[in-house]
Amino acid sequence: MAQTDAEKKLLRILHYGCEEAIYVPGCRLQKKFYEEDKVNQLRSIIAEIEHEKLFDIIRKVMREKTSLYPDLILYVLAECARSEIKRPDALKAAEEMCTTAEYFLLFFKFAKAVSPYIGTGRACRRFITNWYLKKNSLELAEMVGETPSYRGWRHADLIKIAHIKSTDPATAAVLTYLSRGAKTMIDMYGEDPKAKEVVSYLKNVDNFRKDGDEGSVIRTIETYMLTVSHLNFIHLKKKQVWIALLRRMPVDTLLDYIHLLCKYRMFRKGRMWDQEFLTAVCDVLCNVNSIAETRLQPSRVFIDLCTYQFAPKYKLELAAKSLRRLAQKPPAISYELVTNLEKLIIATYDNVEPTGLRYVIAVDNSDMHKRRCAHLQYMMTSQAAAAIAFQRSGPKYVLASLVWAVKQKKEVDVFIIIGTCLQFQGLVGKVAELRSKLLVPNFRCQSSAISLSYHPCHFMTNIEYLITDPALQDKK
Repeated sequence: MAQTDAEKKLLRILHYGCEEAIYVPGCRLQKKFYEEDKVNQLRSIIAEIEHEKLFDIIRKVMREKTSLYPDLILYVLAECARSEIKRPDALKAAEEMCTTAEYFLLFFKFAKAVSPYIGTGRACRRFITNWYLKKNSLELAEMVGETPSYRGWRHADLIKIAHIKSTDPATAAVLTYLSRGAKTMIDMYGEDPKAKEVVSYLKNVDNFRKDGDEGSVIRTIETYMLTVSHLNFIHLKKKQVWIALLRRMPVDTLLDYIHLLCKYRMFRKGRMWDQEFLTAVCDVLCNVNSIAETRLQPSRVFIDLCTYQFAPKYKLELAAKSLRRLAQKPPAISYELVTNLEKLIIATYDNVEPTGLRYVIAVDNSDMHKRRCAHLQYMMTSQAAAAIAFQRSGPKYVLASLVWAVKQKKEVDVFIIIGTCLQFQGLVGKVAELRSKLLVPNFRCQSSAISLSYHPCHFMTNIEYLITDPALQDKK
């Protein structure tokens, strides 16, 4: 069955937060995606979609993990929970999707923002109670110990809303820890044999965040298999603590923190490279099982590689322009680390799932070596084009690839144009003409502007990154 306009718009919102076929990268909050006019648009879209179909779409996007911003899925669910008719199914879907403490707390952050009285009803209190009480006590302790709060919301806030109580001493100890602190938990359940394991774990996690002794911190990490999320700011500059964490760290988590490791000069030992630390990091980057489990994509690793290689130099150039005090040259780059990141890019190609579509990609590289990406200023537009196209460059005439496909009678499903400042005058008619010769019924043309550019076809404004279909608006 063909999708309705409302369903297409909802899918776009779930994937990147905009009902139009325009993607602007960056924090959704900073880009004002939660402002009143956007909320009103979302509510009208939700109202147009059939009740059952609405939740099928939301579940599908969450299950397939195709959203660039999973927060948006919880935001849409919170909007659904605002309606009394949709609330039971919205809470049921939230119960399925809130598998982590972060998602659980974030859902209620959004829900309280759109409907301040949510949580006072039986259905919502039942959802909160089930989330805490249906879990094994040790599993619950591990989740809340790692994430006691998130985005300004604490577990204590939800426990007070639902008035949760448990007859199981171990679970009751976790709830007491969350609502009244570690000291009260120890006083009430420290001697209870049924709660001994949970109390010991939470006590050590609580002490870990305050402990300044490096040896004690490392022993706690190894005993309880703590993660980087448990770290406090006092541990961030301790190299041996990071080495202990790296032994079980997933590769995507390492990439999240690699800029911090560079900032605190973890790779250096005086004027020399710290070979022990470099080896520990490279072992994580080469972990085949972790690469497969995290489903890491080549573009993500490529961005981190460019940031590591070029960010210090670019910051130095900016500092020189603003006449600030600065170092005479950027910090050295580890050849070993760069080599392993490049190998990681190759390894992650196995994670790219085929779409079943036939692509022709045109790259307008006429001025790409002079411009930087608007959102990722450490990356040149030529590098971004290579990451998108999986190729180094394209012909200067932007439609040459499509003309070639027509002459060769190639069947093409998707034609992608990548450039820095794409102007569509004269381009639309030519694409439409070539499309008619391809004889492919569902042919789609998408353009990607990867630099801050003036675009006359969309609101006459400066944009950062655009994916749209100038010739085939009816085919979306």
